[in-house]
Amino acid sequence: TPHTPHAAVTDGLDGLHPAELAWIAENAEDADWLLDAAAPVPADEDEDDGVLRLVSDEELAKHPGPRPS
Repeated sequence: TPHTPHAAVTDGLDGLHPAELAWIAENAEDADWLLDAAAPVPADEDEDDGVLRLVSDEELAKHPGPRPS
């Protein structure tokens, strides 16, 4: 929301997973301040999870869920 203090958001960026930062980079419309703050956040050296694919609820709903065993 545009009324959220920027510091309240940027102070928590270090705790995010790299995939969450990637999501922000793809979806932060009209929030150049947020993109500028997220860009220098380093990933941990032992981070080897790769890139996750995040999907919206609408996209996820197009696929059947797992069947119970």
